[in-house]
Amino acid sequence: MSLIVMVTLEREQTDVISEFKRATLESVDISQCYYVTGSADFVMILTARSMEHYDVFVQNFLFANRNVRRFETHVVMDRVKVGFGVPIDDA
Repeated sequence: MSLIVMVTLEREQTDVISEFKRATLESVDISQCYYVTGSADFVMILTARSMEHYDVFVQNFLFANRNVRRFETHVVMDRVKVGFGVPIDDA
């Protein structure tokens, strides 16, 4: 299963952000992570074998991180379009 997780940190301080970025790079469960503007600080794309597997990730990665204020999980129901190509304009 694919999951999109929006994460908000306790503080937007350089050391807190850098530590979270480092932790995401070390996690094999996170396939993509974006530092974003808006209501969340990070958007993560995860793949899990089951909800039980995701629950273990939540316990070990999110609940164990004292700098995570909140997170919101969206379960992907259908991959409508997936691609990483960049359109090139000849103009």
